[in-house]
Amino acid sequence: YTSDNGPWNQDKYTKRKKGHPKGSTFWGEAGPLRNGKGSPYEAGYRLPCIVRWPGKVKAGSVTDAMVEYVDVTPTFVDVASGQPVAPMDG
Repeated sequence: YTSDNGPWNQDKYTKRKKGHPKGSTFWGEAGPLRNGKGSPYEAGYRLPCIVRWPGKVKAGSVTDAMVEYVDVTPTFVDVASGQPVAPMDG
């Protein structure tokens, strides 16, 4: 499991609902991190990633390793012994 760039940025989506129905509600919580989706601050790019891979990832382990999302698809293709249909980065 992973997420996509943090929670909604309240100010951005509440004050400028361009393209969204009137009365739309947006919410999100970043805890102690600043801002959210589309932001260069921590809540805009610091995301959870939960992995279950018996025999490879120890249950209950925690890491502070940084991972770039472009690595996910090539890793899944490799694990499945597949071949990408087009050149991939990662």
